[in-house]
Amino acid sequence: MDICSLTFDTPATAKEAIQPDVSRMLWLHTGSEFSMELSQKIRELYKELCDYTLAVALHDNYCNQNHEWLLTKEEELPGYPIQQVLLPQQIDPITGLRNQNYFHKYIREYIQLSSDDFYLIISDIDQFRAVSHFYGTEAEQYALTRVAEHLQQYMENSEVFRLSGDQFLILMPAHYFTDIKLETALEQLSRIELNWNNYQINISMSFGIVRHDSDSLTEKDISGLLSNTNMALNQAKRLKKSTFIFSGEPHLKLEYGQYLRGVGLLSDALKQDTLEAFYQPIICNKTHRLLSHECLARIRHKYGWIGADQFIPQASQFRLQGKLTLRILEKARKTMQKYPGRFSINLAPEDLFDDQILSAIIKLLNEQQLGKRVTIELVETSSLINLSRSIQSIEKLRATGCKLAIDDFGSGFANFSYIYRLKPDYLKLDGSLIRDLDRNPELRTIVKGIISIASELKIETVAEFVHNESVYYWVKKLGVDASQGFYLFPPQEIPHQPD
Repeated sequence: MDICSLTFDTPATAKEAIQPDVSRMLWLHTGSEFSMELSQKIRELYKELCDYTLAVALHDNYCNQNHEWLLTKEEELPGYPIQQVLLPQQIDPITGLRNQNYFHKYIREYIQLSSDDFYLIISDIDQFRAVSHFYGTEAEQYALTRVAEHLQQYMENSEVFRLSGDQFLILMPAHYFTDIKLETALEQLSRIELNWNNYQINISMSFGIVRHDSDSLTEKDISGLLSNTNMALNQAKRLKKSTFIFSGEPHLKLEYGQYLRGVGLLSDALKQDTLEAFYQPIICNKTHRLLSHECLARIRHKYGWIGADQFIPQASQFRLQGKLTLRILEKARKTMQKYPGRFSINLAPEDLFDDQILSAIIKLLNEQQLGKRVTIELVETSSLINLSRSIQSIEKLRATGCKLAIDDFGSGFANFSYIYRLKPDYLKLDGSLIRDLDRNPELRTIVKGIISIASELKIETVAEFVHNESVYYWVKKLGVDASQGFYLFPPQEIPHQPD
């Protein structure tokens, strides 16, 4: 029998922190045995503890108390020496992974014992809130557990931690990073199919990777290790890539600082009511008539207007998307009471799967039958989370009389199979397909093919990012139905009124 002592710091007493079934929560590893340090009480009970393989004397530094606890019986332990026992405070209860508290302890020990360079890989689940909104808490926990299992399976030479929410952290020694297995692992992990209660949940993941030199790390560096890794993850999402490797570029640190400032800008704008809607006209390519206005978010600031690219990416990650959508829709509603014509409103994936937000949107659209003058724009990837639920939400929106446009089409998969099921009224071709149309024959071939299929499906097409005369020429020549861009009209504070 092994008897040892552990010291820990926690506001809770040992008996509050460790439950009788704690043996099922312990993390056991191979390695050297504990050194023996016995409390007097355990010494006295020694003969009575023969049924147990491990007894631990716990000292709580916070309460300055000693506690004895019998952790597990012999048949519950594997047949190898114990190197480490993690207390429940160090274990994520959902996934069984070690948590962020333990990571900070582990990384210091790793650096002391190893001179090898290492990589930190941070990952999170894209649009995870939408999964939670639709399937509920049980499915959310199931998804987290399965993702944790996938990470452990494919990152077999690494240490895996769960940070918080849907974020995970992998510590990998640098000599494993060049292995082809890592490239394969990231490819496998970037898209995961899960089956839960006869539902198929499609999950995609983003990764940020940073290399660190163990020998050169100071204590200050250790405390800020996750900062650069978060920058890399943020950059992967901004570039719409599954993986980004950060190598210390100063401009990325500046960009990350700007990213965090964007969160503050949006939060303040919602509180102070400085979030406004601008309106960009959409023009018919054949008749040059005004067809509609797209409502675009702007923040009124003392130094001028702040564009949506400075705060929209942060809205989803920091759970401000629903408030943003409702605020812009409310601004548009007031404008529509003063000006005639159609208006397009952008919805995010979270809006489709959040019943409270969706109900509020429908209520606004039903006021004075405004829905009949509204086109709902959905980003192409929005419908990929759960197509059946997307269709249900879209049908509720369509019941108000609104039309449907798929925004940024071509930026993701350009998947016509789900386009057929969603039956949108419009496809808005992404700027990545349009901006170089005058210089790239291959893009013209792709756009021509999309237009042909859309025409057969009786779906109208709109070209975004029409920024010069030559692009506008090719848009019309290829047969795109309508255009939007700075060459025609920039976004304006009030809707354009034709002469």
